[in-house]
Amino acid sequence: MPDRPCPVDDLLTAARSLTRDLSSILEPDLGLTVDQWRTLRRLDPLSGVTMTDLGEGLGAPAATTTRLVDSLVDRGLVHRRATDGDRRRVLVLQTQEGAQLARRADGIVSEHSAALLSRARGQHQLAEHVPTAPR
Repeated sequence: MPDRPCPVDDLLTAARSLTRDLSSILEPDLGLTVDQWRTLRRLDPLSGVTMTDLGEGLGAPAATTTRLVDSLVDRGLVHRRATDGDRRRVLVLQTQEGAQLARRADGIVSEHSAALLSRARGQHQLAEHVPTAPR
């Protein structure tokens, strides 16, 4: 079968490449996976996010969201709290350490975002599909 251009396939390939490159920056420096970083940045230390909303924001199934949160709880970066009105609904909140690590990770990602996107674009000819890095 001939290799035909397919923007969706190109974007998925670029996303995997971008995730791999971002992992090589976050994991050695901060000990965070890309999914852990994405989880931390969706949380607020004061108001928190429900597990359901967190999973939807991440585009992850409930079991994956639970594993991510468990790994962050184990490191003391987040904690869970039952909501006031319904003890079955659980909020996930950043700890002070989690908020600091999230800020550091965001800074590292911002610092490298132009290079990461440029590399993904160059490797996969995605100039028309991938937005330019924010300045």
